[in-house]
Amino acid sequence: MFLIVPVDVQVPQAIAKCQRAGITVRMVTGDNVNTARSIATKCGIIRPSQDFLVMEGPDFNRRVKPDPNAPVGRARFLPCFTI
Repeated sequence: MFLIVPVDVQVPQAIAKCQRAGITVRMVTGDNVNTARSIATKCGIIRPSQDFLVMEGPDFNRRVKPDPNAPVGRARFLPCFTI
């Protein structure tokens, strides 16, 4: 059994507005990669015809901080929110 929560009708509109303003929208979630890809597509964050990158947390962490013992420097990432 699983639960599908529909994307709120305002979310794709808000994302499109951000994109028209030149903002690149990113999504960070704890969902399974396939679920996250589906949600991001429904929201308009990614499109099947475009190149995009979907990754799981451990891979993201390795990209942000390759050496787990190194201090965290200034990140090039802005705060992300789950949609």
